[in-house]
Parts: sequence; C-alpha cells; structure tokens
Amino acid sequence: MSQGQANPSFPLSTSGKTIGMLVDEYGLCDEGSYFIATNPTPGTAIATTTSVVDDATGATTHAQQKPVLLIQNQNTVASGMNIQLRYLKMFITQVPTSATGWRYAMRLDPLSTKLTTAGTIITPQNPNGNSTTLSRAYINFGAITTTDSTASPQQRLVANGMVAQAIPVANDEWFFNFGATFASIDSSVTSANVKRCSFPVPPIIIPPGWFFTLEMWGASNAAAPSWEFELGYSERPQGQ
Repeated sequence: MSQGQANPSFPLSTSGKTIGMLVDEYGLCDEGSYFIATNPTPGTAIATTTSVVDDATGATTHAQQKPVLLIQNQNTVASGMNIQLRYLKMFITQVPTSATGWRYAMRLDPLSTKLTTAGTIITPQNPNGNSTTLSRAYINFGAITTTDSTASPQQRLVANGMVAQAIPVANDEWFFNFGATFASIDSSVTSANVKRCSFPVPPIIIPPGWFFTLEMWGASNAAAPSWEFELGYSERPQGQ
C-alpha cells in the first residue's frame, strides 16, 4: 500500500483485495498516493530564465543548466517509493521573444548535488480530503540553476520534442501526457493563434534520491517566459 501504511478504506476481513499495478487516477487518489503541485497563486505566473537559447552544456544560456521545472524524490532508497509522473499542464502568459521555435527535453539524474540555485519552491497537495499522506517530492519551478551532463555522466535524456515551430503566444496551453501512446492532432505546429496542444511523452519514474528536470528553449530567445502550471503524480512502492 502507498507509503507502507494500511489503507483504512479496506479494513481487514476474511477476503482479500487485489489491485493491478496500472491503477487509474481515482484508484491512486483513493489510496492516498496521488498528488498535485501548482503555482501558489492562481492567475499569477512564475518567471523563468532569460535568453535560454539551446540545450547544449557549459553556459547559463543553455537549457540543461536552466530548467523550467525540477523534481527531486526525497524518499529514502530503503523505502523503495518511486514518483510516477502522470501529467503536466502549462499555461503561458509572458512569451519568449525572437525565437524561431520552441522545444523541450526531459532528463533524469542521480547526482545528489544537481540543484545549485532554487527557483520557486512548490508545496504539493493531496487531492484526497480523507488522506493525510504527505508527498516526499521537492519541487521547484521558474528561475532554476542546475549542473549539466558534463558534471553528471549518469544523466539520462528521457524525452525530447518540439512544442511549436514558431514563437509561442500568450494563453497557449500545453499538456504533457506521461505514458501516452498517441500523438496530438489538436493544432498546427506553426499556427500564430492561441493553441491548446497535448504531447505524448514516455512513462517516467523518479527513483528515490533522483532528480527530474524539464528544459525549454528557443533559438535566439531574448525574454524570460512566465507560466502557470499544474503537475499530477503518484508515489508508490516499486513494482506495485
């Protein structure tokens, strides 16, 4: 059971309860292992870093050192509790400028000194009003500085793609669907109109002690984009 605790919703009886590994969102929420993280003030976006222009290494204008989102699993290795990413929704208010396109990359990293400058610290919430279980995820959003792959040869690139082949516009909304097996067809990648787009990305598991980072950049970008966001994830024992 989640967090290694008994679930009061299923008291002991003469019968047993069997649950599949791939439970749905309500199953996760019902057992108290589903969490939501969002910016602290609705309607107030969080600014990221100015002039992030590529995803190379070794400079503060490179997305590997200036990610938009960072998550660390602060569960102990002995606990075996993994963070399973479910979805990420982003809503842009201040747009990048001069960029000829906009891209993203996602990475996992076991380096314990990954984070060097924190952004806005986000406090996750449990959406199950009957549950008092707290998340062990340390979440940062905004103007973050980290190490890059030159400092961590074990860093893994686990997702990579194009958000748009033009500069994003204010009120664009992006939905990253972890574990999806289909591609979005909800807008043209070159449209100058406001868009609501979904992107299939792999299932991603953050083991105890590891970091996850989301990087975003655009060639010739000369502004600090700002976003509101909402992240859904679960914390469950490995293999359960």
